[in-house]
Amino acid sequence: MALYVGGTAVGATATEINNALDGMAQGDIVYASAADTPAQLTKGTDDYVLTMNGNVPNWEAAGGANFDAAITINDSGNDADFRVEGSGEANALFVQGSDGNVGIGTAAPAEMLHIASTSSPALVVDASGDASSYSNIKMKADRDGDTDTAGLIRFYNNHANPIASILAARGSADDKGDLNFYTSDTDRMKIDEDGNVGIGTATIGTEGLYPYFHGIQIGNGSFLYGYNDYLGNSGVRTILTSNAYENTSGTWTYQAADYASIYLQANGQHYFSVGGVSGAANADISPTTAMQIDSTGDVNIWTKLGVGAGCPTDYPFEVRHSGLMARFQSTVSSGPLNFIVFNDSVYDGLGMIGGNATTNTTSYGTSSDYRIKENETPISDGLLRLNQLKPYRLNYKAEYRGDPNVRCDALFAHEVAEVVPEAVMGEKDAMRFEKIVIEPEVIGSNGEVIKAAVREEREMIDPQQMDQSRLIPLIIAAVQELSAKVEALENA
Repeated sequence: MALYVGGTAVGATATEINNALDGMAQGDIVYASAADTPAQLTKGTDDYVLTMNGNVPNWEAAGGANFDAAITINDSGNDADFRVEGSGEANALFVQGSDGNVGIGTAAPAEMLHIASTSSPALVVDASGDASSYSNIKMKADRDGDTDTAGLIRFYNNHANPIASILAARGSADDKGDLNFYTSDTDRMKIDEDGNVGIGTATIGTEGLYPYFHGIQIGNGSFLYGYNDYLGNSGVRTILTSNAYENTSGTWTYQAADYASIYLQANGQHYFSVGGVSGAANADISPTTAMQIDSTGDVNIWTKLGVGAGCPTDYPFEVRHSGLMARFQSTVSSGPLNFIVFNDSVYDGLGMIGGNATTNTTSYGTSSDYRIKENETPISDGLLRLNQLKPYRLNYKAEYRGDPNVRCDALFAHEVAEVVPEAVMGEKDAMRFEKIVIEPEVIGSNGEVIKAAVREEREMIDPQQMDQSRLIPLIIAAVQELSAKVEALENA
């Protein structure tokens, strides 16, 4: 038996070996010194590790040991696991030898990194110690195709299917991308590479949007767009559409084969437009403005067909239509009710249009309360004045949409004004100038006037108006006078 140190036999007998190991205790180590002679290293204490300082072995406390070279575990490929324990945690770090999966808090990592924790949060990225730093998590991929998945975050709740997911997909280039948001394993919202947002749809049908548009798609056919400083036109534009979007050439287009409508807010004005007819998918739309609220608050409603109806006149509210103009329906099923009430600038009551749901009648009222009247005297010349009125049988002129074959009973307003002036409004032979719209203006999608309205100023009759109900007190007075005359004759 021989003891070899540094490849050299030291002694050959048991006595010589014992002399070489003389003084060593259990656990001591003998090694070859620099002189190639045996040297002893006293055993270390618990939790110390053996390190090398150059060619000299040394014991160091485990917490202070420095390893300047790579350490390989499981180099032989025997699928051996590596585990580090922590205080109260048997698997503070676990490397699964069979596949290299890393577990924190688990001895069965199912993915490349598996964190199992009952505390929250389980993962913290903290850069709060440096005011110039920020937290950063980077996910990288090398995808080539448009819409290829480049990153995916999934959320699970004790089920094989995720309850929610966030998916990042490559866009039209390597530096562009989309974001998809899923709930219940269904695509709910998408933000595309241009900033357009789709809600309730897997795909946004506005990839061909006009430049500078940023929009939200809701479902398969509703869009909300917004943009500003468009082609030199300052101000914010907002557009809400149903089954319509503006393509790259600036043309309104049907999203699907159905009717379309468009709302535009621009320069303090509001435009409500309709497609007119149901069109085919991707076909051009020629929208017609159905209503406008201008920057002063005036409301203008165009004719249903929008042909030759033109732009608003000087009236704050105008309705043009060939059929029923308006309907007022009350939820009251019995008794009196008011539909329209008229007030002056200080809210004094002028009159009303109402009705009675019980008797199925309509009432036209004007203020007649005794509390707002004074200096009353009886009418003593009712019959005389009534006889001054000149009723006629006549027809209206054809140029004023009259029909020579339709005759009616009527009075001339200027003649009535000589007898009952309060029954007549306007002046005799008055004229007015009216700007008649020959061709309506064309409004672009961003609120700019593409084509100005063509107007023609015409001198027109400003007809006198008459409130025939103002004749009733005179008629009553005349009837009372006749009744008194009849009664006097009967008593004679």
